[in-house]
Amino acid sequence: MKRVSFKRALVASATLLALIIGQETWALAGTTGGLAGYVKDSSNGAPIAGVRIQAVSPSQTASTITDAGGHFIMQSLAPDSYTLNLSKDGYQTASFPGEVVFADQTQQSALTLQRGLKTIGHVTATTSGSLVKSGVGGDLYNVTAAQAAAAAPLGGGSNLNSAYSAMASVPGVQVNVGGAGWDFNAAYVRGQNSYYTGFEYDAIPINRAFDNYNASTESSLGLQELQVYTGGGPASVSTSGTAGFINQVIKTGTFPGYGIASFGTSTNAFYASAQAEVGGATPDRNFTYYAAFAANNQGFRLLDSQNGADLMVPGGSFSGPTLGAGIGYTGCTTFTCQGVKPSCALLASPQGQYPQGCWSYYNGISAAPSQITDRENVVNLHLGIPRRNGLRDDVQMLWSGSALNNYFYSSPNDIGTSYQQFSWSEYGAPYGTPQCNQPITLPVGLTVTGCKPAPGTAYAPYADGVAYNLPFGTTVATPGHTALPSIYYAPDTPLHQYLGPIPLFDQSISPLQNDTGITKLQYTHALSSAAYVRAYGYTFYSDWLQESPLFGSTGQGVPSVPPAQYQLITHTVGGALEFNDQINDQNQLAANVNFDTASVIRFNNSSGIAGANISPIGYMSARTATTRATTPLPARPNRAYRPGTIWSRRRASFRSRRPGAATRTTVRPDSRRRVRLPPLPGRRGIRSGAAT
Repeated sequence: MKRVSFKRALVASATLLALIIGQETWALAGTTGGLAGYVKDSSNGAPIAGVRIQAVSPSQTASTITDAGGHFIMQSLAPDSYTLNLSKDGYQTASFPGEVVFADQTQQSALTLQRGLKTIGHVTATTSGSLVKSGVGGDLYNVTAAQAAAAAPLGGGSNLNSAYSAMASVPGVQVNVGGAGWDFNAAYVRGQNSYYTGFEYDAIPINRAFDNYNASTESSLGLQELQVYTGGGPASVSTSGTAGFINQVIKTGTFPGYGIASFGTSTNAFYASAQAEVGGATPDRNFTYYAAFAANNQGFRLLDSQNGADLMVPGGSFSGPTLGAGIGYTGCTTFTCQGVKPSCALLASPQGQYPQGCWSYYNGISAAPSQITDRENVVNLHLGIPRRNGLRDDVQMLWSGSALNNYFYSSPNDIGTSYQQFSWSEYGAPYGTPQCNQPITLPVGLTVTGCKPAPGTAYAPYADGVAYNLPFGTTVATPGHTALPSIYYAPDTPLHQYLGPIPLFDQSISPLQNDTGITKLQYTHALSSAAYVRAYGYTFYSDWLQESPLFGSTGQGVPSVPPAQYQLITHTVGGALEFNDQINDQNQLAANVNFDTASVIRFNNSSGIAGANISPIGYMSARTATTRATTPLPARPNRAYRPGTIWSRRRASFRSRRPGAATRTTVRPDSRRRVRLPPLPGRRGIRSGAAT
């Protein structure tokens, strides 16, 4: 028999201990609880052994027998309200309703039985749980689904269909009242030592891996129980980095089954909500199912039913200048731009109105939330596997998905006091419907069909440009052929002609989009009525997609929330192995090992800004010969070029590489000139490349 040395065993134990306590990303809360206590004789207080106890609830049925000391424990119970049925020969049967099981807790009960004498009736009262809660290392608050619904107004009117209102009802938790959607909601828990609170969804970590930001809508759909840990966590916590966190426990099916549907709407500030839930189980509860779907839409009138239109006039409390270029401080014609800056005249070009410049008017609610749309769904399945010893294993399959969109007041008509004022402030000309279906010849020699301003007018166009869209090193020009670039339409914009007009009143084209997808597969193996082993794996996908065509059109010259195009995508995969044994009513043995890994993609597309989306050309051609530049040249937005010339900055001195060779110019920031390059010997053909 191979023997293991003490040193090797010590190393292995230390490694396992490091895996258990060294992971600093997630805290893992449970999804089931337990019932424990003693059964005693009502006449003399002596413990009763061999009492059969059956716990019955719509979610689950479980049974056990008291030991020699009258003690009983039932673990791995779904959160619900149970009735305990007690029976033993020589004693009267008794029922104790209202025993509430919370996730991650073992509720203690003191029960009594009367001997088998004839009685007319009796009343038994019992507490639903003891003050000491097993497995809890800090303050734990539980909010049921009914309590969460009653607390809905606490979170303010900006997001009525989330669990933030339930969080607001818990001592030690602060939420942003009126927070709207994912972007404007946060929760701060007493006892945490990080900026963001840890969040879990049915024991699945849903914080982003790289910054611990909550990546969930925190919808109240399917909420069975909300757990809030303050000042510590449960025994299964394997992290030292999260002292307070929040877990949502998802509903399971019941017997008999049920179905619920609801719809609500309102006027003035638009609100509409539709929700459907269905749950059920087989009579033996070896199979349960729960599914729910919800659609919520909410519009905002931040000031009054007209959204403060009468306050946006010049001099009104919600109309005034904004800092920065473009629609803000503009129109300066002096060298120093010094002097008191008055407000620009209405419906007139700011240029030349005042030598020191002036402040253009804008709408005071620009870039504020205008609407939220939220789509949620959850499916939770449990399959029970009966065992010969009377115990039952459980397999859980969970799916949850959401799509949340936040829209903003950021159309041209929202930015100025009207779209006409916006046009004067931004472009120095009145708004006019553009002339479309026009041939437009670009400086690169490409002719397209697009839109142009009508004479004497202006409009806000999409930030379209051109791109070669070729791999680095591809030949784009030879003496006998020229490969033209293609149109680069502003990203994530509706179908439109080249330089087509941005809609004057459409707010749906500037959203913040958040999508999530959660899958979980879990297996729980019952070792006894008081102990179990649980293993589960999960995947969690989340994204944060942002786009604003007006931002791209003006280059941040107007107040706007989303950038031209920004994408943040996170995909997390993980799993955990748990062991739990309730040794007695005050002592619990627990162990937990978990692992997770995440991939993150962050994409900030500056090509969606006007003037910045023309592909840099790495190799350029003279008119009469092929030329190969030694390095790619940076793009110059809004500057046309002709074949045979390059734009470069000038320094006072030049140097030649050899007679007849091209002159190399270097950079100086104060002047520009065009330099013609004579041919260089070498391979024919011109290639394209992009700067990195």
